Amino acid sequence: MMNQLKDFLLRDAGDENESGRAVYVLRVGTLGECVYFILFAVILLLFGRWLDSLLPLACCAVSLLLMYFTYHRQDRRHHTSHCLGAFYGITTMWIITTVILFGWDCGIQHLLFVLLLFVFTTSYRSIKIKVILGLIIYGLRLGLYFYTTRMLPFFPLSMKLNHALQLLNTTTVYLLLILIMSVFAGDTLRAEGKLAMANQKLNALADTDPLTKLPNRRHALKYIGECVHNSSTPICPTVAIGDIDFFKKVNDTYGHEAGDRVLEILADLFHKTMEPYGLCARWGGEEFLFFFEHLNMDNAKIVLFELLDKIRVTVIPFGDQSIHVTMTFGMNDAVLRAQTPEEIMRQVDQIIMKADEMLYLGKQNGRNQIVG
Repeated sequence: MMNQLKDFLLRDAGDENESGRAVYVLRVGTLGECVYFILFAVILLLFGRWLDSLLPLACCAVSLLLMYFTYHRQDRRHHTSHCLGAFYGITTMWIITTVILFGWDCGIQHLLFVLLLFVFTTSYRSIKIKVILGLIIYGLRLGLYFYTTRMLPFFPLSMKLNHALQLLNTTTVYLLLILIMSVFAGDTLRAEGKLAMANQKLNALADTDPLTKLPNRRHALKYIGECVHNSSTPICPTVAIGDIDFFKKVNDTYGHEAGDRVLEILADLFHKTMEPYGLCARWGGEEFLFFFEHLNMDNAKIVLFELLDKIRVTVIPFGDQSIHVTMTFGMNDAVLRAQTPEEIMRQVDQIIMKADEMLYLGKQNGRNQIVG
């Protein structure tokens, strides 16, 4: 039943130029006031105020008409902002009229708090306009109060009737405030959740190479820097730079799509190999960085020799072709100490630069090997 009611209130709730939340809150408020007007009329009837009950029944009819208009907005005259204005007008006239007719003690003026909440939750107007409307509502409440201190109601109510209407008005206001704030809070939380997910995706894109899905150079440097910074003692990692041998020849012979396929398959192999030891990142082009956080150079070299053997026997299918590649690795290790961020980066640059020098020696000495 509740789900059906919610679906009814959410149906056609806004288009690309309107807030679905505003329409939904408007319908919740209008439906709540319809029930309130009916109960108000019933209480007056129970106390024998037959003629007085016509006013809330008339307001209920107007509110139902307003509800109808929220579902039929093909005509520009009936778009959300106009319906909100009509809601403000109906509620304001009801408050003013009933306070003048029945007095202050029945609590009808409390509905002004509902109007205030509507102003701040259903409009994308500037905060300046919202504050001005809020001050108008504040002035209206003060004006009605001072009016009732000088003027008697046209149709005074008995104490019991005042108590009954006070209970109805207070309960209605609290329920509407809870409902509206529930809608607003839920909408806000959902929006914040979507924003957080979007930020996570953006951060992932900023730190990830789109082709190989490996961390990029930016993320690798940040990761190494954090490892050094977060360690209470100096660390002695091993860094290797690996380069695919004759990669340009692969692109020239088979095309760039084949080159991309080589990078994708090798990247998956690198990731699986390095997962227990540290990080593999795409350093640029056909170069990859391997960071062994807790392995000295001898142990890291064992891992790289096993990786190099796997690369040599890996068959990379491309169409009806089978592509084989080899790699050359340069290695280096060093003691890295947590100091200032600039000093950490200077140390990291040095260890990578020396690994790159070893890679250059490997290229000069025939490739398909590990130097370090």
